[in-house]
Amino acid sequence: MNPTKEIDPHGDVIAILPTTPTKFRVFSRILSLASPVLRAMLSPLFRGRVTLASAGAFKLVEVEFPDGSPRALEAIFNVLHFRHDCVSESVSYDFLYEIALVVDKYDLVDAVGPWGEAWLRGAGGGGKGLFAMYVFGDREGFRKECQRAILQSHDYDCNLNGGSEKGKETEMEEENDWDSNLVPTRVLGKIYTSPSDAACNYS
Repeated sequence: MNPTKEIDPHGDVIAILPTTPTKFRVFSRILSLASPVLRAMLSPLFRGRVTLASAGAFKLVEVEFPDGSPRALEAIFNVLHFRHDCVSESVSYDFLYEIALVVDKYDLVDAVGPWGEAWLRGAGGGGKGLFAMYVFGDREGFRKECQRAILQSHDYDCNLNGGSEKGKETEMEEENDWDSNLVPTRVLGKIYTSPSDAACNYS
């Protein structure tokens, strides 16, 4: 079985992921337009090279993407190459986090456009949900989740409509538990700048 998925059958890049034998054929110009990070990665490889229309007229360049889950990269590659019928608006809590990590690493938030808003509809709470809200620019969701995290750190429950003492466990608590290890340091800094307010500065 051919492990290469042709996101773009005329692409000039084979994206290699060390964690899986699956590879993705994509187009360098699309990736370069989508992300300044990817442009910096790819430009030295294609400098002075003429890309021909025929896929067989040039040698494909293999580029390793050492970070990011295969399914998250595939979803993002599909979005960037306008293969929207291959992308689902409904993603799981963990999948959303994986997508957000890739979007953040490669500075792709503008490129994925409204897909970020669609994916956020499945955002849960906790560190994963907070990070996704931060990456995709959900200011109100980010503010509320920061507030919840700070209240939880002071041993209060997650009901933001009232500050009752922490009590009954909920079915979603394990999934939504606050885990600072899931959130980059720069985001945590925004959360704990002024904990007494139980609110966060997003900018």
